Amino acid sequence: MEEEADLVCYPMHGEIKVIKEGFRTRDGHLIQWFSRLCSNPIRIFSRSEPWPRLTLARARTVEPSGLSPAVTWYSQQVLSIPSIRSRRDWWAKSATWYPTPRRSESRIAIWNPMVGLNDQLIAFIKSNNSHCLFDLLDDWTIHPAFKDIAKDVDYGYRALFEVASAVSANSEGTYELACRYGRPDVILLPNGCDPDLFSGVSHASGPTTIGYAGKLGFRLDVELIVEVCESLPHCNFLFAGPTIDKEPVRRIRNLANVELIGDVPYSKYPDLLTRFDIGWIPHRTGAGEIGGDAIKVYEYRASGLPVVMTPIIGSSRAPSGVIVGPREGVLSALQKLLRNAHGYRIQRAMAPFPEELTWKYKALLELKSVGIHQTDTS
Repeated sequence: MEEEADLVCYPMHGEIKVIKEGFRTRDGHLIQWFSRLCSNPIRIFSRSEPWPRLTLARARTVEPSGLSPAVTWYSQQVLSIPSIRSRRDWWAKSATWYPTPRRSESRIAIWNPMVGLNDQLIAFIKSNNSHCLFDLLDDWTIHPAFKDIAKDVDYGYRALFEVASAVSANSEGTYELACRYGRPDVILLPNGCDPDLFSGVSHASGPTTIGYAGKLGFRLDVELIVEVCESLPHCNFLFAGPTIDKEPVRRIRNLANVELIGDVPYSKYPDLLTRFDIGWIPHRTGAGEIGGDAIKVYEYRASGLPVVMTPIIGSSRAPSGVIVGPREGVLSALQKLLRNAHGYRIQRAMAPFPEELTWKYKALLELKSVGIHQTDTS
């Protein structure tokens, strides 16, 4: 008989996304550290997929790596056809197939708000007096991708906020989300990184490279990008990431000094940052924000890159080496970095990485929130 799990996890995405991209999201990083820190088994219940998506994904590559042998990954394929009118309908529909833990498994970590649509699972958490952590990634109530399933989003949030014994938020935006739903006890636990994955080595060559790594879509301030790229024709602008919205990508692609290299698996991401001279986060503020916390700012700094970013949520607590300013000051900030280099490559500025900004530190705190204190911290 399979050994009882110390922790049951419901991540945001499923096995397919991890196979394709690696553990690069907040829930992925935390689950990786849970697997290293917990002495007993962990079970991960992946989001269900319509047949044969999972079979095809597994045929092209291997199962998700980066987890300890103590982790068991459960993924389901179901004979159901997703809606052709709304891709997001599957987020709500798939929630009905989430498995319920064993009665003896009372420690649960949840990242996907749609888990709250599974009435059987919610009833289990209530009746079992479970230690349930609800860790917030984005605010789906304002996320444009989920406007078609807004009622489902609200239902899921209400159900999970009611049964969660602990709530943590990755930013001030999701902290406010929890308070709106009646959870002022939420803990602000911003994102971080694994600094040991990154180095201060530079493989940058040719023109000064100003780089961005992230989703290419509505969060980008395209007008700002166009202005800066056209004002610095002697610099190369490298954008790495999946295309979420075609129109912004089309406008960026047409710029003479812009290179789009597509999505990069997380295993190759640290090497990608060695090609940058400056890390850039040209995100929209206000209407373009969805309550998240940019992981890339911590990863840029762990690589020693100077960083220029707009004043998005969380920028007020950015680590040293990050220049935060209004969009009208971005160009001058970049020009100042270029002038200070005096025609040479911009030097990387490595600094001690604070322990409280590491994923290990954050994983330990989250494990304690569900009652797991005895861990292997080797």
